Amino acid sequence: MFRQIGEHIPSIQVGKDKRAYFLTFFEIIVGIAIVLSAINFLTGYFTPEPEVQKPQYLEFHLPYYTLGNEATDRLSRLNLEVIQILGETKIPNTIRKGFFHYYPTVIKYAQIHNIDPFWALAIMWTESHFKWQAESHKGARGLMQIMPGTANYLSSEIRKIIYGPFKKSQFHDEWVPEDNIQLSLFYLNKLTKRFGDARLATIAYNVGPTKLRRVMGSTEAGQLIKRNNYLKKVTRRYFYLLNGYKSIYNSKEKSLEKSLGNSLARN
Repeated sequence: MFRQIGEHIPSIQVGKDKRAYFLTFFEIIVGIAIVLSAINFLTGYFTPEPEVQKPQYLEFHLPYYTLGNEATDRLSRLNLEVIQILGETKIPNTIRKGFFHYYPTVIKYAQIHNIDPFWALAIMWTESHFKWQAESHKGARGLMQIMPGTANYLSSEIRKIIYGPFKKSQFHDEWVPEDNIQLSLFYLNKLTKRFGDARLATIAYNVGPTKLRRVMGSTEAGQLIKRNNYLKKVTRRYFYLLNGYKSIYNSKEKSLEKSLGNSLARN
């Protein structure tokens, strides 16, 4: 009996050794994984986030129409008080609330993307009448009526330019008014650079750049500009806003000069 028990002892010992070897190997693997995780965490913790720089990739393009020195420096010296009066006196009642709500955001991104703000406002007026919830029968969305696919592409382009190709960042939503405005003004800048003329860029914004290129293969650009009804609407509203602004601005300047003159005369 004792011999039979003794015969089994070596096999039991070998089984214990195998289990011990397996447990030791498993513990080593777990230990390595913990060390690597700790290193990765500490590296991320002590590495500062790169600063998000303002986009430096956009050059100031020609304004919608060439209007001399006034056009080139309009962004730097826009008088917000005059725009406020413009909204109160010139903008139709049906869109006045939307105009007041969104023009500050338009001006903000016009400065970033070097876009004539009156051009952007004219397009917004034409596209949605300043209604953020507008949606076309083709699926274009928001204030500037951006298609979801175009919004995804533009959002990806902005992320690449500002953050780099491998940096994850906040996704733009075309239903959110500020995102919609940022994407569309970035798009207008790209289209203006691509076609070299803001009027053609306006048509491309409406029909799509691929379709415009195809049409331009058989039609002269000048004829397209003359015939396009969408461009006519945007142009009419652009000059309505611009001329209204200029009229109020000049009136305020004359009023200021007159009051200063009277003050000096009294003294």
